[in-house]
Amino acid sequence: MPTDDSGNLLNANFTVEPDGPYLALILDSAGGKNPDGPSRNLDYPKVLTLLLNRLRDRGATLSQALVDSSRTRHLSEEERTLADGPIRLKDLPNMDALRLQLTRAQGDIGQALNARRSGNNRKRMRLRLQVPGLTEADADRLMAELAAPPTSRSTPTHLITHAAVAGDGNAEDDENTVSESARHPRHLQDARLRQAIEKHAVALAIRHYESMGYNVEDVGTRRSYDLHATKGATVLHVEVKGSTASITSVELTTNEIRNAREHLTDLVVVDQIRRVDDDDNVPELEGGRFRIWEGWQPADEDLQPTRFDYRLSRSPRNRVGPHWT
Repeated sequence: MPTDDSGNLLNANFTVEPDGPYLALILDSAGGKNPDGPSRNLDYPKVLTLLLNRLRDRGATLSQALVDSSRTRHLSEEERTLADGPIRLKDLPNMDALRLQLTRAQGDIGQALNARRSGNNRKRMRLRLQVPGLTEADADRLMAELAAPPTSRSTPTHLITHAAVAGDGNAEDDENTVSESARHPRHLQDARLRQAIEKHAVALAIRHYESMGYNVEDVGTRRSYDLHATKGATVLHVEVKGSTASITSVELTTNEIRNAREHLTDLVVVDQIRRVDDDDNVPELEGGRFRIWEGWQPADEDLQPTRFDYRLSRSPRNRVGPHWT
């Protein structure tokens, strides 16, 4: 989910992925009932305008915009097109007019000929883009740039894709982190998507190793690695990472690094996972690029720390403030 220029988190999921010669921005649909909090992607119009403005500032050209929902995939791209380019965003006076064009055109797409009224005008949408200085391999970079206000982009924070030694966490700590975010309505959809991505990647990894003759156990909730695979006398630990973006690095804990250095370990990365649901609260995912680093040994030169654990000194140098009870 992106943040606005004041640093406020907005309720709307988007991803960026390679799409032929383009970078494609996919904005998930809005609507649907959610008993645990606000409707899904409640800030869809606001986020669409925000992203268009940031793309304009980046000098982007919109090559094509089309509806990308699962319910309209049987239609040709021509039937799902909302705008044909090239449209140089810098040439437009404001992005509100373009946002209205893109949303209003969605209502009749996928509707029956005898429908009495237009359908949802906040459907899942795909924007095919050309961005100066970026190629189709820079999807994760563009996503990080679009998600944060300009003053925050020097230290981008993307859902899964940026490498880190993220402290001395373990599976129990990660589970608590997800539970904490799930208590807050604005983070609920983000937590569900993160869990769905992890489960999808693990399921693909299990299928692969079972096809290779391994007996596989999912141990991710109680160990510092995800899969325990055995075949004869061979014991293999498997670390699994997943993302909807095209990634060049992954986040690691110190326990995951320690485990890989002490045991025979494979690293499995499943990226470019596609989200195909349109209205369900539980994300529906498919596919992905499946890669394996066999006998993985994370080297120091490949690790970039992005967080530190700071131990407070016993005696603070500044004056101690009041004690609130």
